[in-house]
Amino acid sequence: AGYFVVTSSGFFKSVILPRIGGALNASITVSDASIQPFSRITLRDLKVQSAGQPPLVTASEVSVSYHLFDILGGNLHVDEIALVSPTIELVENPDGSSNLDPILKASQSKPAAEKKPAAATGVSKPPQIDLGKLTLSNATILKTKKYADGHSDLTGLTNVNVTLTNLKNGQTAKLELSANIQIENHATNASGLLAASLKGDFNCTLNADLKPSSASGGANFSVSSAGGTFSDFDTFGAALDCDVTPTDIKKLTLHFQKAAASLGDMTVAGPFDAGKMEGKLAVELRGIDRQLLNLAGAK
Repeated sequence: AGYFVVTSSGFFKSVILPRIGGALNASITVSDASIQPFSRITLRDLKVQSAGQPPLVTASEVSVSYHLFDILGGNLHVDEIALVSPTIELVENPDGSSNLDPILKASQSKPAAEKKPAAATGVSKPPQIDLGKLTLSNATILKTKKYADGHSDLTGLTNVNVTLTNLKNGQTAKLELSANIQIENHATNASGLLAASLKGDFNCTLNADLKPSSASGGANFSVSSAGGTFSDFDTFGAALDCDVTPTDIKKLTLHFQKAAASLGDMTVAGPFDAGKMEGKLAVELRGIDRQLLNLAGAK
């Protein structure tokens, strides 16, 4: 009977969440919670909000599927972590305060933990991670800055989608990501708008110590529209292309362009030991156009 009470949605919402919220100086609510302590937790309509402040975090659904006994044994074995339509919004007021301040103050007000004596020196076992899949779907990350005269600036990522699979010691993980970038400045003498997109796809092999040993893939950044103080960035784009092995950086190139015109690129290549983080690399800047220097310097 006690097991069913403790794992019920009502107990979680009325006892557990208020305790967590009290520690964070914020209200944490969900519309429903499904709890299987040994294998899975699902929360729906999650909201984190400090009193008198706009919500800091909301999410339609957060679910984690895991193996509790493996985790207790030191192996972070998680089948899947999924966040559906999460929104993180940081709002800065004209006086410099924000909706994150109450949570930061709560964490800073806690007494510092007593330092434990240093453990005996020796070779520590590397962390063991076995993450099958992490999914961030249709996420929004925003920062709004309000001014005393009533206008506000907005910087954010929308429609963020991230998929990370097979993150495990000695295996090859795959990362796919995409997002839209939005900047809106409404100051009287410095108004500007910018809309862009980011898309990437990478493979990364980890060694037994969970350190990267090789990587390959690329990412593209493209400005679809820009105006006002950002008008010079209209049709600007950048592309990253990489191919790194355990012994060499075969290719690491960052290319810039505006419309169809190349603005130059930077290339890094040469022998490189990923384990020791040592190498002898050749770095080349080629075809750097004055437009690129103007963008970097004037803006």
